[in-house]
Amino acid sequence: MKIITFFCNITLSKIKDNLVEEHDSGVVFNPDQDRYLPFCDCAINSFKKWHKDIEVVYLNDNNIKDFLKSIPNYKPIKSNTGIKFSLGFEVMKKYNADKLIILDIDTITCARLDEIINNNEDDILVSLNYNIQDNWKHCITPYYELEFEDSDEIIRDSANLNSGIVCFNNPPALKEVLELTIAHPPAEQAALNEFVWVIKKYKVKVLDGPWPLSNVAYNVRSKGVNFTNHIFDLALHNKTETYIYNYYVKNNKLYTPDNKQIKVWHLAEGLHGRPQEDFNKLTKMYKNYIFNEETKKFFTEQCDCGNFFKCKYNMNGGKDD
Repeated sequence: MKIITFFCNITLSKIKDNLVEEHDSGVVFNPDQDRYLPFCDCAINSFKKWHKDIEVVYLNDNNIKDFLKSIPNYKPIKSNTGIKFSLGFEVMKKYNADKLIILDIDTITCARLDEIINNNEDDILVSLNYNIQDNWKHCITPYYELEFEDSDEIIRDSANLNSGIVCFNNPPALKEVLELTIAHPPAEQAALNEFVWVIKKYKVKVLDGPWPLSNVAYNVRSKGVNFTNHIFDLALHNKTETYIYNYYVKNNKLYTPDNKQIKVWHLAEGLHGRPQEDFNKLTKMYKNYIFNEETKKFFTEQCDCGNFFKCKYNMNGGKDD
């Protein structure tokens, strides 16, 4: 069983001709690689801490051209938003991988990802987005409807998927998701949801869904609320009462207040498209405000993210004085 975990941090504007056939007006993938470097270190180091036996492929501005030269007959795609899946597909082929884990660079791996590593039966392993419904042209994200024996109430909980943590056990499935991403913009997340909930061609496992029944958290649902302003406004004005601030550690495992083990923490919040001032503000709050000291200690000592949470980065390629 060949497993590869893939991270990607590329400044599209610098090498767009190598990756994108036509530079359309869609979302630009990572406007500036340098400002993500501290996040990348944390994402990659934390995954390696828990998975020393799994090979990591990290494509960035320094190695992307050499990687593309190593791919026979590589053809640029026609969409900015398909780059992650396009390169992931090439990585899967080049390394002859049976399983490709794709993690965004603003993630922190908090435990061994057993639900992914041990699942070789399902073609695609996905994780939940916020508890909201997205309405795209080709897909309206569905809801789970849950009934419990001790209640007449039917609980509706979103099955919206977030593409920041996804795994493919089947190369053709990844290829078809990529093709759909290009055919149906605006984004890979919309295409992933359409592929899973509308097309329904392959076997899919939602790693942390339905959320009310899950014992683990693999994505943004571990924040307890939706949207950037909710997360950071609460952290500023009612810090100790927030869902995130009340994470706890037990037996070297990180848990939400309602006892779900956090397997992967995902910042998200659309950082890639934010102006530098907003990017810096949210990064500072992320490092200094939203987590309690026990959680930051866990990230630092158990996830090898000490350089991120201990040091003060200026987000321009170095450390503050």
